[in-house]
Amino acid sequence: MRILLGFCLCVVGASGQQPRWQDPHLRAAEDYIRQKQLSKAAEILEIVVGVEPQCGPEVYLKLADLRQQLSQPDEVLRVYQRGTAAYPSSAPLLKRLGQVLFRKDPINPGAGEVFQKAAAAAGNDAEVHFLYGQWACMSNLNELCATELNKAVALSPSNDNALMQSYTLIGIAEDKRNHTERAEEAFRKALAHNLKLSRPDPNSALEYAQFLSRQSREADAAELVDRILAFAPYFGPAHLERAKILAQRGDNEQAAAEAELALKYAGDDKAQLHPAHVFLAKTYFALNKLDQARQHQEWIQANP
Repeated sequence: MRILLGFCLCVVGASGQQPRWQDPHLRAAEDYIRQKQLSKAAEILEIVVGVEPQCGPEVYLKLADLRQQLSQPDEVLRVYQRGTAAYPSSAPLLKRLGQVLFRKDPINPGAGEVFQKAAAAAGNDAEVHFLYGQWACMSNLNELCATELNKAVALSPSNDNALMQSYTLIGIAEDKRNHTERAEEAFRKALAHNLKLSRPDPNSALEYAQFLSRQSREADAAELVDRILAFAPYFGPAHLERAKILAQRGDNEQAAAEAELALKYAGDDKAQLHPAHVFLAKTYFALNKLDQARQHQEWIQANP
């Protein structure tokens, strides 16, 4: 096949025709895609990028998409790496490469470097700034996180879902920086956009409730938890947050009941199961219900 491609190059050069040598191969790949023969389409595109690396960013994007559909994550990464080597200023390729690296490891410094280049190449792309800011948040680079996410907010003023996500992360970052007023302003904006969604995100609202609890604003936190459970009644972490508020009030019986609901709705999610079991072990011990406390303590020891 490579010999044929080389021949194709020679013929075009000799005849003086302008069509690119790869065009018929790209059309053949599209035909295979329409026929659902994705492996054959990927093989053709691999030959194209191998023979002519400067075949266009869109070819790498298409090839990576095929590898993704074929469930070949390592190949997806390899394609984006080859694409960014050929086109180091291509914002779409840089953005996709950064996303792949971020999914593999959210605090990978390499992902941050790629997102930084993507943001420089596409300064008006809100998603790029969001992705860079999200990576910075995960890496505890909180000033950078807030800076990039504020850029994303300015570039996407009418997307309630994107604004909810950005403001939530800004709130978290500013809270870590001990900028309490900035954090609350961001959380309030996140909640406002969140409640405009057809299906509000309980995780975002819970971040605000937990912030209020840390500020010793128990009544405000309790009110917000009630609102969360009104639109997400089976959201276990909100039941656990309510249980903590009840325990602070000294109502351990009701706190235990709420924590049992948190446990019930956790399913197989260990990230939710563990704090619920820890809370119940302590609460039942405080209630002198030692057998029940022991059951939860045994689960904790068996699931470190």
